[in-house]
Amino acid sequence: MPGETNKVKWVGIRPTNPAENIPVELFMPATQQVFQHEPGPWAAVRGGITRTQFINYAAASGTTTILRTVTSGKSYFICSAALSLAHNTTSVSVLLIRNETDTVTAELLFLVLSGVGHVANSISYPMPLKVPALYDICVYNQLGASYAHITGWEE
Repeated sequence: MPGETNKVKWVGIRPTNPAENIPVELFMPATQQVFQHEPGPWAAVRGGITRTQFINYAAASGTTTILRTVTSGKSYFICSAALSLAHNTTSVSVLLIRNETDTVTAELLFLVLSGVGHVANSISYPMPLKVPALYDICVYNQLGASYAHITGWEE
């Protein structure tokens, strides 16, 4: 306070006028400093490699539908995925990855609906999933209606 001479007794921030006089030290962990100088995962060009961003979606009803086939010579990096299922009896829906011979190599999301209703789920990948060239990202639906979408990029 004005006129107070013993500043040693103060704990915390000492009131000042104006408030802009409060000293603030910016702290940034070493890991954050690295990412500040790197382009984000959605940058069009990173490390000399050109990326193409995609948001793919598809619906399936009693079948398997391809959301995306990875371009020859490229890799697809999945950042997030979502899947929903609606039906009036028991049904199953799967968001999956299959190779060139249509063998399932991974199941990203799996939903089961027992009875009448709707169920949905989504996932984000802090470290994007890499899908090799010519692999398919598909949605499978046993009965009813399923809707799936993925976000990512190809390089």
